[in-house]
Amino acid sequence: MDYIEWNYIQAKEQAEKLVEQAGRLEKLSSEQLNATFYNLSVNWEGRSAEDFLKKGDALADKISQLEKELRKIAAVIRSCAERTYQAELKARELAKTRTY
Repeated sequence: MDYIEWNYIQAKEQAEKLVEQAGRLEKLSSEQLNATFYNLSVNWEGRSAEDFLKKGDALADKISQLEKELRKIAAVIRSCAERTYQAELKARELAKTRTY
């Protein structure tokens, strides 16, 4: 494996790590926070509870947005890595056929 391939593989691995983190955030916002907020709503009533749950919903929305952004960033990293890899391979081939 040469430097070009190594960089390509590293970029794809980093993108995959971002997707894994996005998955964790998705699970947090869709499962864990919802369960927690449900338990709170069952056991806590009143104006303070409503205010707290509204803030909790806003937090869940922000986490969901972050999850989506991480997935987009991972897609951009993969796309850039692929284009760069292909360009470097083509440049290598052109350099091999070059005569001086």
